[in-house]
Amino acid sequence: MVVMKRVVLFAFIFAALVAFSSVILSPVSAASPALKATLVKYEPAPAEPGGYIDVWIKIENKGDDTATDAEFEIMPKYPFTLDPGVSASQKLGKLWPLQQVVIDYRLRVDEEALEGSSPVDFRFRTDVDGVWTNSSISISVQSKRINVGISSIESSPYLIRPGDYSTITLKVQNFGDSSASDVIIKLDTSASTTPFSTVNSTTEKYLKLLEGGSEETLAFKVLASPDAIAGAYKVPITITYYDRAGNLYSKEDTASLVVGTTPSIQVALSSTTLNRPGTSGKIIVTVTNNGIGGLKFVTLRLAESDDGAYQLLSPSQEYIGNIDSDNSETAEFEMYISNSTAAPATITIPVEIEYTDASTNQQGTLDSDVKIRLYSYAELLDFGLIKKPSYTGLFIGLAIVLVIVGFVVIRRIMRKRKEHHRAQ
Repeated sequence: MVVMKRVVLFAFIFAALVAFSSVILSPVSAASPALKATLVKYEPAPAEPGGYIDVWIKIENKGDDTATDAEFEIMPKYPFTLDPGVSASQKLGKLWPLQQVVIDYRLRVDEEALEGSSPVDFRFRTDVDGVWTNSSISISVQSKRINVGISSIESSPYLIRPGDYSTITLKVQNFGDSSASDVIIKLDTSASTTPFSTVNSTTEKYLKLLEGGSEETLAFKVLASPDAIAGAYKVPITITYYDRAGNLYSKEDTASLVVGTTPSIQVALSSTTLNRPGTSGKIIVTVTNNGIGGLKFVTLRLAESDDGAYQLLSPSQEYIGNIDSDNSETAEFEMYISNSTAAPATITIPVEIEYTDASTNQQGTLDSDVKIRLYSYAELLDFGLIKKPSYTGLFIGLAIVLVIVGFVVIRRIMRKRKEHHRAQ
């Protein structure tokens, strides 16, 4: 029993000592302030190269005691900077337990900043003698200068004959700094007025990623309808893509495809009144458009003779105008054939044609010639180009003259005889 009482007494004393010691030790483990810094937000998000970004940071005292002279300092590094004269340090003063404040900074983003996440370092302390606590936040940088478009369009061949193929090559370029994803380029040949259809491929091309400043080359093979009319056709092109933030962009462009062939022009002498040397007359030159496309602004020009075989009496140039496919127009000139040209002979007259292809608006020239055939006197008679002179009239005239002369002579003779008889 005595032992039992002693055990109980000992336990009571031990508990009392523990309780007393906790009371004594409590002041020893004194409460202290504990600051915590967290990023509230930054705007704009993401940050854009060459611009500014506003950063808000929350400072909270998580400790059990007051921070007597709290201080915060931001330490930005490339690509972020503070403007000159702006202090990196902010005095927070007293912060009671669980008290929080929000501070903000405006940072400049370098123009050459690369896209991605960049850290911004900072530090803070509870009082002027306290130890600095270092930390950092992450800022996303992304250029909003995103612009995907077509830098060049080529078709090979450039002139697409009806029923023939052509390869359309597009160079798609990201003119901005930020990358574009899920880029879709569509060549729209669905319109009834568009005489083209894609061959061995779809009307769409896909690019998973197109980095800023980069370029990709895409090719579409198309077939021109066999009954396509010569001319230029605008084929719509649609481009859609996304930026890194998931925003969708769409833009329209056009490809100009030309149906036609190289102009086919024929020059010929239609008619002439010149067929022998020493004469002047007219020549009519015919210009025929044998191509499938029209011609416009057609001008015909004759060259002067180098050897003096002929001489132009009219202007050497004549404006013809437009000549539709499978049609012809004429031009008339006057000239003199030199008498020194020996016949039979052929005179060659150089001809130059200037024109503009109506389907491509490309200017062109064609050098040709026309030939004039000069005949000899015998050939002119044989071909019935001149008539053989008739002497019957000359003979009759001479006969009449002789009769008249004879009559006069006879009368004079008879008169003289009468006068002689009278004199006797």
